[in-house]
Amino acid sequence: MENQRMRWIDNSSFYIGTALITGCVVMAVEITASRLLAPYFGTSLLVWSNIIGVVLASLALGYYLGGVAADKHPKLQLLLSLQLVAGLIFLLTPFLIGPLVSGLLAFSKSFQLSFHILSSLLAALILFAAPLILLGMASPFLIKIYSLGKQSIGNIAGTISAVSTVGSIAGIFLPTLLFIPTYGTKKTIFFFAILLIVWSLIGLFGSRKALISLPIVILVSLQVPFGADCKVLYCTESSYQSIRVVEFGNLKYLALNEGAGVQSFQRKGSLLTQAYYDYYNLLPLMIEGEQPKKVLILGLAGGTMVGQLKYFFGDKVEITGVEVDSKIIDVSKRYFDLNDSKLKIINQDASAFLDLDQEQYDVIIVDAYENEFVIPWTLTTKEFFGKIRSRLVSDGIVAMNVAAPEGDNSLAEMIANTQASVFSHTKVSLISDDDWRSYIVASSDKDFSYDKLPTTDPELIKLSGQNISRTENVNFNISKPVLTDDLAPIDYLSSKLFIKHFDE
Repeated sequence: MENQRMRWIDNSSFYIGTALITGCVVMAVEITASRLLAPYFGTSLLVWSNIIGVVLASLALGYYLGGVAADKHPKLQLLLSLQLVAGLIFLLTPFLIGPLVSGLLAFSKSFQLSFHILSSLLAALILFAAPLILLGMASPFLIKIYSLGKQSIGNIAGTISAVSTVGSIAGIFLPTLLFIPTYGTKKTIFFFAILLIVWSLIGLFGSRKALISLPIVILVSLQVPFGADCKVLYCTESSYQSIRVVEFGNLKYLALNEGAGVQSFQRKGSLLTQAYYDYYNLLPLMIEGEQPKKVLILGLAGGTMVGQLKYFFGDKVEITGVEVDSKIIDVSKRYFDLNDSKLKIINQDASAFLDLDQEQYDVIIVDAYENEFVIPWTLTTKEFFGKIRSRLVSDGIVAMNVAAPEGDNSLAEMIANTQASVFSHTKVSLISDDDWRSYIVASSDKDFSYDKLPTTDPELIKLSGQNISRTENVNFNISKPVLTDDLAPIDYLSSKLFIKHFDE
């Protein structure tokens, strides 16, 4: 019986199956690692670089160690034992991420280190380096034991590499298109850990018949509950981010990922938020004519601005909202009353929408943040604002919110100069002057002012008065940077400001 088992696993089919599963798990872990860390560190270029760097360095070390170990002990049982350990480590990862990040935050503050850059690197190292090193040992091991007694080593090496790559392709698309949107990040990594563990156990202790248990065990693994880390009304994950609806006192807000930022909120008893959302309500007043004003919102989220605009202007505005994340649209309809039949909602990327849309708008609002402090770089460039300009009427206005720490408004200045390179008139308004500030950068080809707006509404008059004293004209300065599709280091600039603010 033992000999039959050994003959089954000691053949090409099992070697190829091992290469396929290993390649799949490696890439699935890399994809899922970015999602696991994103709620805490964001998805900036720096964070992605840390993840990819850790994965490649771990695999490189694994390849080397695997070659050394395979020459000394060319036994499939040793490789399967190493993969079993890797799977067990991955199995613990979803439970370790929260406590680990809390510890790294305390560590970085104690030593005055950059939380955003260093801690994301340390988190990736601690969580993923060891198991990925073990998985990296698979290819040289498989090539060695598969080629024992054979002459066609080149063919065997090519086969193992090709099969592993095919597994990696599956490891890219399965999490992205199926598991993460359907089951969430933690269950996804749990699934691939179970897959690796079960395959290793079958090879070590089972038989061919044990393969029947593989789909059963994997399906059971997807039922493991992972509760939300906070008290929320609703919590889910999409292909883009984690989504929470939280109720706190008289506030209900939409929060994406685990940062401190809030993407939309409602205050019981008042539609005004005392935040930057309120000031967008002044923009339709600057457009002449009695016809309904067409307003385009890029980054709809929970629709805070929709409710406000409808409250102040009613049928005098026609609103189109663009939101890239379909799950946010569903959540907002359920929890934020985003069910106005006259609201046109488009589920699409903002830049792609502008490429395809042919409508002309009076007001375009850009409010699409990847997390609490990073604007997608594609929505900050000269080319993007060129698209915006082509979608505006002759006296139309575009406005966007820019967040920055107190004492450094360099990001807002750069975006303002970029807008000023496209539009004839640009103004920057300071909305909040606390330790993390909000600016509204607005532009038009016709001069506009917050003074003497045509309204009798006392709330809008108050907003107008507050904005006048905090608004400055910006003229295009050719000597200052302009963000372009070729060079727009928004991730770096935002991370730099974030680090500077929280490390002080």
